[in-house]
Amino acid sequence: MANEHKANSSTSSDSVKIEKCPHCGVQLTQWEQVILSIDRVLTCKKCWYRIILDVTDKENKNKNGDKK
Repeated sequence: MANEHKANSSTSSDSVKIEKCPHCGVQLTQWEQVILSIDRVLTCKKCWYRIILDVTDKENKNKNGDKK
């Protein structure tokens, strides 16, 4: 069971984790962090700043790796 936790933590380290709004600095809830990791877009409830995760670099690397 401990090995499963280690495997999950290694895959989660690949994704970008944002814990605070980059605009106003308010702490994001765990639920908001999950939504952001899945949808890649979230609007801050305090300042209405739209947080968008850019994943195009990862997608391009995967496409280039598949062609070889």
